[in-house]
Amino acid sequence: MLTYKFQEGSESLSSHTGLGLAGALLERTELKDRLSNVELPGCKDPVIGHSDIVFSMIGLQCIGKPDYDAIEPFREIPFFVQRLGIDRCSKTVN
Repeated sequence: MLTYKFQEGSESLSSHTGLGLAGALLERTELKDRLSNVELPGCKDPVIGHSDIVFSMIGLQCIGKPDYDAIEPFREIPFFVQRLGIDRCSKTVN
């Protein structure tokens, strides 16, 4: 018979653990570097990098959110940002 012991901790829990795999796969590509080198007319120095926007959208699609408007609740969730290797997801400018 298995017994389980539960105790309170300071870890953040997430129901979106598949993002860890998506982030690991993205890390193995050169997509982040290639997107960072893209210069778009009228957006030469973006506040949020092109790779961060694309990786955020990939993460949203991985959890079944097909619209970029769904990013709002995930902007401040460390798990989402860390697992996907996103440098900047927040709207605030430092």
